[in-house]
Amino acid sequence: MKVCIKWLFSYSVLLIYRDAFSIQENKLSFKLIEISA
Repeated sequence: MKVCIKWLFSYSVLLIYRDAFSIQENKLSFKLIEISA
């Protein structure tokens, strides 16, 4: 059971990091679009 909780925790952390990274990526691409426009 402990292993399952540990896995769920690490998975949720991974998802949070992925979401944060995609948000940063979206901001970067948005800036690039603004520059090229």
